[in-house]
Amino acid sequence: MCVRKTLTKSKLDLIRVLSIDRWDYSVYYNPNYNIVPTNKHPIIISDNGKKHIK
Repeated sequence: MCVRKTLTKSKLDLIRVLSIDRWDYSVYYNPNYNIVPTNKHPIIISDNGKKHIK
């Protein structure tokens, strides 16, 4: 079984809605309606109560 996801919010919307403290700018992000298991996509990391995207 293949699991697919969507992540269609803009980068600024993700930062605002999820209260992201830091975005690792080496992370390439483009909204996607068809994320498959082999695609890279951003994840949220919590470090000392601060949220950042890797």
